[in-house]
Amino acid sequence: MARSEGALDGVMELQAPLLLAPGLGSDSELAKDPGSALSTVLEMAQSTGIADFCRQQVAIAGRRDQRDLLPRVRVPSLVLCGRQDALIPFAVHQQVAAALASSPGLEPDALSPVTKPPASRGGTSAEAPARANAGGAAAAAADAGAADAPGTAGERSTLMLRVLEECGHLPTIERPDETTQALFDWLALPTADGPTALLP
Repeated sequence: MARSEGALDGVMELQAPLLLAPGLGSDSELAKDPGSALSTVLEMAQSTGIADFCRQQVAIAGRRDQRDLLPRVRVPSLVLCGRQDALIPFAVHQQVAAALASSPGLEPDALSPVTKPPASRGGTSAEAPARANAGGAAAAAADAGAADAPGTAGERSTLMLRVLEECGHLPTIERPDETTQALFDWLALPTADGPTALLP
């Protein structure tokens, strides 16, 4: 479509509503607001250009599904997503988190999200809190926001699922403050080397 029209306008008119939370990707007034998520997305598309945009779409369409490799991950991991992501539904993010959690030492069902409704338009997050004890059984901890599990002897990996409310496919653009906070929360979680091992 982009090639045939010689422009990205028509493509982005169709794609923007899929990238952003409902109402944020199809408002003509927001498109004129230089500080809006929609305006940022449209500017990014235009600066990318038709040729690179088409190459990106071809690469995305042809890439291999590697979710079967997730249980082999042995490093601290953060699964961050918007609940209103129309391109990659929340259920898929849950599958990714569960696959990561199936690494040795952590029960897959340890990641049952505890939903917290947004306190304001800015939104809050829903977390998947659980902590695995030395015996490998997962005990829910409503405020922990993570699942810790032993990997190999003497080690443990940390996994956190953070779901941003009123957010679509682009949390860094739609909810930059909440995304940054999620990263700080994840980096501060305990690891084999101590609670601040992931911080600089």
